[in-house]
Amino acid sequence: MEEIISYQGEITQRQLTLYMDVLENNIAHPVMMANISTIVIEVCQNIMKYCQKENSLSNDLAPVGTLRVFKLHNDDYLISSSNIVSKGDKEKLEPRLKEVQSLDQKSIKKKYRELRRSGKNTHAKGGGVGTYEIAKISDAITYRFEAINDQQFSYTLDVSVKSKAKLDKKCSYNILLVSDSKEERQRFLDIYKDKEYELVVTSHKDNIMDIFNEKDVDLLFIDMVVEDDNRLKFLVNHDNKINQLLKIPVLVLSESFSPKMLKISHKSGVKDIISKPYTEDEILFKTEFWTIFRKHELEKIEQFKILNEYKDAVDESAIVSKTDSEGIITYVNDAFCRISGYSREELIGQNHNIISHPDTSQETYQDLWHSICRLKQSWQGEIKNKTKNGSCYWVRSFIKPILDRDRNIVEYIAIRVDISDIKLAQLQLQAQKDAMDHHAIISMTDLEGNITYVNEKFCEISGYSKEELLGQNHRILSSDYCNKDYWRNMYCQVKSDKLWQDQIRNRAKDGSFYWVDTTIVPLYNRENEHSGYTSIRTDVTEEVKVLELLSNNAEQLENKILERTLELEQALKETQLAKEQSEKANQIKTRFLQNMSHELRTPMHGILSYSSMGLNRVEKSTIEKNTRFFSNINQSAERLMKLLNDIIEVSTLESDKKSLKIISFSTTKIIKDSIAKYQKELNNKGVGVVLETCDNDQADLDISHISEVIDKLLSNAIKFSASGQTIDIKSSHTQHNDLPAIEVSIRDYGEGIYNDNFNSIFETFEQGENLIVGTTQGTGLGLAIAKQIIEIHQGKIWAENHPDGGAVFRFIIPLEHRITS
Repeated sequence: MEEIISYQGEITQRQLTLYMDVLENNIAHPVMMANISTIVIEVCQNIMKYCQKENSLSNDLAPVGTLRVFKLHNDDYLISSSNIVSKGDKEKLEPRLKEVQSLDQKSIKKKYRELRRSGKNTHAKGGGVGTYEIAKISDAITYRFEAINDQQFSYTLDVSVKSKAKLDKKCSYNILLVSDSKEERQRFLDIYKDKEYELVVTSHKDNIMDIFNEKDVDLLFIDMVVEDDNRLKFLVNHDNKINQLLKIPVLVLSESFSPKMLKISHKSGVKDIISKPYTEDEILFKTEFWTIFRKHELEKIEQFKILNEYKDAVDESAIVSKTDSEGIITYVNDAFCRISGYSREELIGQNHNIISHPDTSQETYQDLWHSICRLKQSWQGEIKNKTKNGSCYWVRSFIKPILDRDRNIVEYIAIRVDISDIKLAQLQLQAQKDAMDHHAIISMTDLEGNITYVNEKFCEISGYSKEELLGQNHRILSSDYCNKDYWRNMYCQVKSDKLWQDQIRNRAKDGSFYWVDTTIVPLYNRENEHSGYTSIRTDVTEEVKVLELLSNNAEQLENKILERTLELEQALKETQLAKEQSEKANQIKTRFLQNMSHELRTPMHGILSYSSMGLNRVEKSTIEKNTRFFSNINQSAERLMKLLNDIIEVSTLESDKKSLKIISFSTTKIIKDSIAKYQKELNNKGVGVVLETCDNDQADLDISHISEVIDKLLSNAIKFSASGQTIDIKSSHTQHNDLPAIEVSIRDYGEGIYNDNFNSIFETFEQGENLIVGTTQGTGLGLAIAKQIIEIHQGKIWAENHPDGGAVFRFIIPLEHRITS
C-alpha cells in the first residue's frame, strides 16, 4: 500500500482543490467522478470542525487531523481521514454512519437527489449522503471511534474507491529544467521519457526568456548550488517575470539550503524545494501536483476575468456600493452616482444616511441592520432614497455582509435596482384601486367560488364582516332569485375566458335584498392558468326600484287608460248608483225622521193623554188611578228623555266634544251593575243571564260610557230573547294591537242578524228592524253610540251570528288607555 497524498492540520481551500484534482485523475467510476468532491469536502470539513489541537498535542497517538490517500496493490484507492471528536459529536456522527449500512443503493441515490434539489447537501458535520453513496457503491466503508478520555474520541473513516484506468493523453504540459549539470539534464530526460509532459532542458547561461517567449512553460525546475551566486542572481533577475507576470510554479533542486538561499527563494516565490538525492516518483508526483496547481491558477485567472465581466454587467444594470463595517461608503459605481446626483468624491467616506429619505421608517432600517449586522445574513427589501437635489427615488436593495474566516464582518456590499417607475405605477394602481374601492363592490374568489378578498364596500352592503366572508362560498349571498341553470351558464362562460355581466339580486346578512350590476372576469397565475375570478359590482338597488316603479307606472298608465275608458262607459252606471245611494240615504233619513216622529209622538201622546185625564178627573179620581196616571206620565217622559239623550250623545260623540273620565276599574263590576239594573226586566220576560269573568280585569276606562255600552248591548239582547232563553256574558284577557286587553262578549239565542249585515248595524240612522229578524221599534242610535264609545277607548266592537243560533256582540278595550282625551 503506497501513500500518495498526506496532510495533517488545518486544510486550506487551495490544498483542498489540489487534492480533489489528484483524486479525480485517478478514480474511474463515473459516480465517483460526480461525487468525489462531496466526500473530500466533507472529510476536510470534519478535520476543520472536529480537530482539537490543544488536546491532541498532548497525546502523540492522537493526531491533530489527517487526510491520507493510499494506492492499494490492486490499483484501488483508499481515502482515510482521522481527527478528534467530542463525546457529543460522536453521539451525532455514529447513528449517521450506521444508517448507511441499512440503506440500499437506490434509497441512497434518491435521498441524495432530494437533498440536492432542496439545496441542503452542505455536509457540515461529516457522514453526509455523498459519503454514503460512494461507500455503498464501492461496498467498502469502515469507521471506528477509539476513546482518548471520557470526553474525547479518535474518529477514523476509511472509504475504498475504484481506480481510474490509464488513458492515453497528448502532451499537455511544458516542463523547463535549468541546470548546468549534464547528468541532471539527462536524468530528467529519462524520468519524463514516454510521459505526458514535454521537457525542455537548458543551462543558466542560455537566454531563458527566449524559451518563455517560444513556449508556454507550465513548470520550472532550477538546479542550484549554495555557493553558486550566478544562479541566485538568475532567480532574482527573473522572479518578476516568472512569478509575478507568468505565474509559473518554480521548484528548486539542491543538496543543501543556506539561509540566504531560503530567503531569496521565499522572496522570489519558489513553491517547493526538492532535496537531492530525489526519486523518480517524487519528481513525477511533484510535477503532477504543481502542474495541476498551474492549471488551477490559469483557471482562476480566467475566472477572475469572467468575474470582472460579471462585475461590469452588474455595474451596467444595477446600482452597486460597498461600505466598511461601520457603514461608511468605500465604493460606488457610476449608476449609483447617476441616480443619486452625487459625484464619487462626494460619496466616498460618507455614511449611507446621505441618501436616506425621511419617509423610510425607522423599523425598516432596524430590520436591515439586525439582519446584516447581528444575524450576519443578507437583507433585501424596498427603500425610498433622496437625491442630491432633494427628489426621491425607490430601489429594491440586496445587502450582504462579507465575512472573514472568523465570521467577522469585513464590509457590506449592496446591489440595488431602480424601481421608481414600478413604484409610480404601483401608486397609480393603488389610486385606481382606492377609487374603485370607493365606487365599486369588489371581491375575488378561487376556482371553487370561495371568497379570497373583499373590499370595505362589499362588507358595507352585505352586512357581513371580512372575517365572516373570507373562506365562504359566494352562495352565502344567494337570494334564490335565479335558478341553478342560470349560475351554471354563468360559470361556463367565465371559465371559457369570457367576460360575464348581468344584474343580480343578493341577500344581505339581515335578510334584506339588494341589486348589484355585476361584471365577472377570470384571473390567471404565472403559468397563464385559471386561478380564480374577480367580481366588480355596483349597487343598483335604487335604479332597479325606479325601473320597477316606471314599469309599474307604465302598466298602471295602460290600466288607467283602460280604466278611464271603462269609467266613461260606466259613468251612467255610477251616476245611477250614486242616485240610488242618495235615495237610500234619503230613505234612511226619512225612516229615521218617521221613527223619530213616532218615537217622539208616542211618549208625548202618553204624557198629554194621562195628564189630561188626570186634570179632568182629579176631583173624582182615586189615589190608585192618580198613581197609575202619574206612573204612565213618568214612563213616557223617561222614554222621551232617553231618546233625547241618545240624540245628544250621537251629536256630542260625532263632534268629538266629549271628555272621558279615565280611571282604572273592574269590568266585571260594570257588567254586574248593568245586570242588576236590568234584573227586573229580565225577570218580567223570563230570561236568565250566565256570567263568566276573568281575574285581574282592571282596565283604564270611563265607567259611565262603558256601562252605557254594556247596557245597550244587554238591553238589545233582552229585546231579542224569548222567555225561557238565556244571555251569555263573558269577559276574558286578549291582545289588541299587540297590547294587553279585555274582551267582553254578549250572546243571545234569538233569530240572529238579518243577511249578515254585521257592519251596517253600527251605522247611524240604521234601524234594527231592517237588520235583525223579529225586531221591535228602535231608533238606530244605540249601537252607533256604542261603537263610537269603544273607538274613543281605542278599542274595537263587532257583531256576528253564532253557529248554534243567535247573535254575539263583542268589544275589546285595552287595559291601559294610551290616548289623552
